[in-house]
Amino acid sequence: MTVVRRVLAAHDPLTADYLIEVFKRLPGVAYGPYGRWPSSGSQVFIATDSCFPNSLIPTDAAAVQIVRHPGDMLVWSWMLAKWSPTNAQMNMPLRSLSGMTIQEYLNEPEEEADSLDRAINLWAGRMQTTLDWHDDPLVTTLSYEDLLADKLAVMGQICDIFEFPLRAPDNYRAKVLYEAGKKPVAHLSRPDRPKKYDWLGQPDVWRTFLTEDHIGLINSLVPSVAERLGYTWEEPVEEPSASSASLDTQ
Repeated sequence: MTVVRRVLAAHDPLTADYLIEVFKRLPGVAYGPYGRWPSSGSQVFIATDSCFPNSLIPTDAAAVQIVRHPGDMLVWSWMLAKWSPTNAQMNMPLRSLSGMTIQEYLNEPEEEADSLDRAINLWAGRMQTTLDWHDDPLVTTLSYEDLLADKLAVMGQICDIFEFPLRAPDNYRAKVLYEAGKKPVAHLSRPDRPKKYDWLGQPDVWRTFLTEDHIGLINSLVPSVAERLGYTWEEPVEEPSASSASLDTQ
């Protein structure tokens, strides 16, 4: 019987990769997408699927999710879909695509603005899952931006919430903080994520891409999503920059 007492949700792939790198060498840790709970009791389960429902959290578990600005999560998802349609299908709830593949849907018509509008529609369900976690009294929400600024402090918060033992031989806190200090947070290390786009791991990349119209569409689909997660939409660009419109994301 599966017994999970500590659950970490990483709705952003960069965060998921970082958490897995930190925890994977520790005993009693499992990770995976929706529907793949570990087969035996675990110290920690890291949910790497952005559609992992909070309803699966055991009622006696401690749970943490780490979120980014929703605009940054959207831009990351948009880029990921262009690099890897398979990953996009795993990370975006799909509506009817009228027989098209997700890559065809995101790339037709070819104009980047239209492609981004389409990505917003696909992404809305993903953000609703993030809000469901945020509103769940079992869940503590921490920010990716804080993790970038001081990863040891944020990982220490997670250790506190998870009540990791402080003494050997099971000093998870020391092991977690040691591993956390060695790993870069915002690093595109996988083959399907071109290194020239490492900048996507930095805060506020949405300002380069999202206009007032995009933000209006986002708020029509997921009302007040930024404010509910503790963010704002201050100072969006009036028009996408020439550099963003011409990015080679294939």
